[in-house]
Amino acid sequence: SSSTSPTTTVVSGADNTIVTSITEAAVETTIAAVVPNAAACVQGQWTMRNDTFAEYFASNMASLGEGELIATGVSGSVMIEVAADGTWTVNYSAWALSASMPTIGADVSIVINGVDVSTGTFKDDGTYAFSGVSIGTTINFSATVDGVAFPIPPMERSTQVIDGGGTFTCSGDEMMLTVDTSASGGAFVMDRTG
Repeated sequence: SSSTSPTTTVVSGADNTIVTSITEAAVETTIAAVVPNAAACVQGQWTMRNDTFAEYFASNMASLGEGELIATGVSGSVMIEVAADGTWTVNYSAWALSASMPTIGADVSIVINGVDVSTGTFKDDGTYAFSGVSIGTTINFSATVDGVAFPIPPMERSTQVIDGGGTFTCSGDEMMLTVDTSASGGAFVMDRTG
């Protein structure tokens, strides 16, 4: 934001003096992230940073009305292959999140296995969107309250875990996706592995 003080200019002529005052309005500017050659930068093989994805997933579940989830552990892996045509193949290999739900005194476990495929459009203006989603993953939940196990039915869903749109950064061997708050919000980081 910038602002300047009024400037006064006096113009003198033979018979008159004209005083003009010009004030610059404050200008608010937001500069969007720019990702040069975005489509090329995101191509390749990536591995999800488990800690950032665990936090994202826990907050995502909480936004769906599941109650506050506090991540306490994460294991397994999420490998992403981004092809030149924009196809994203996301392979979950026994990715597991352990978390507590303080509101009900529960400990929960969430395990994701399988492969989701979609098309990612990543633009130089730092925005992205996924389309053409094919869900091939299963998400299994279990919960324990006061030492008693409670079975939780599989989640019915029409979207993959990494879905929707938002903004991103991609530079060298690191990519971060920030999900629109109109969806679930949050961000996660991936490291280039190929």
